[in-house]
Amino acid sequence: MALTFQDLQNGVLRLAPNQISTDPSDPSSAPNIVNDAYGALLRYTFWIDCIRLIPVVTATPYTAGSVAVSSGNNQITGTGTLWLANVAAGEYITVGNNSRYRIVSVGSDTSLTIEQPWMMPAQSGVGYTISGPRIALPDDAERVLYITYQNWMLERDNQFMLNLTDPSRTVYGDPLSYSEVTTFDGNNGVKEIELWPVPSSSKSYIISYRAAIPPLVDPDDTPVLPGDVIMKAAQAETCLILASRTGEQIWLAMSSTFAAAHQELRDSLARENRRRWGSRSTVMDSEDIPNLNDPGWSAAYRAVQALALTRIA
Repeated sequence: MALTFQDLQNGVLRLAPNQISTDPSDPSSAPNIVNDAYGALLRYTFWIDCIRLIPVVTATPYTAGSVAVSSGNNQITGTGTLWLANVAAGEYITVGNNSRYRIVSVGSDTSLTIEQPWMMPAQSGVGYTISGPRIALPDDAERVLYITYQNWMLERDNQFMLNLTDPSRTVYGDPLSYSEVTTFDGNNGVKEIELWPVPSSSKSYIISYRAAIPPLVDPDDTPVLPGDVIMKAAQAETCLILASRTGEQIWLAMSSTFAAAHQELRDSLARENRRRWGSRSTVMDSEDIPNLNDPGWSAAYRAVQALALTRIA
């Protein structure tokens, strides 16, 4: 049976019930000793138990009808458009070959609001493209490890290179790369990934990410890693605190014993973790793999990138 946060605290408190606080505001209290040990174990290696997989589906860009825009205005008017059913706030609109604008609201089938006023000359009856190249990540996403479509793994890129390659996001096709970005302009603090080229059709992808594991709070909270490993580390630290307070050498000896037991359990857990990683059919992190699928994959990606650069040169 998994050890709870209360079980772990009890394991610390029973060493010296009257000398260890349970007040969370005290750095040397049982709750903080346990969470410090938990955090140290989480940081020790790349634990498979902290990995999450989520499916996402890209949308086909919407281009029906035409639009009219006026300089200095953040309202866009459509003709022959059905935006309510096909467009959502947070997507982007590109009018003609101009810069893209983030959509903040859809008022009707023929009216939407963009985040910044239209800065180009007025236009009417022109074509446009609405797409959603960015996908919001779950709140607990710490780092995207890889994104796959069937057996095709996307390359990790960055926003600097993407903005240099295709600043207006006018290159469409099957995505070859992704980059991570935290959006602060109208969607404050949301972690997103952006696919490039901009998806030209609806496809299903799998995102693998490392989750940020929160500290234990409620008595019934259970850690994602085995509690006995955390327990030994917390007990070793408790004994060091007691040795410092009392000057009694017995606490140092007990700390060494608990620390040795913790190391043995931790190393065994790490070996099992490596075995579990080895049984997976994919890699841990796309950044760790220079040759992702086959020798021609990187060449294909760079060719599309080069083509985009020639378009803006």
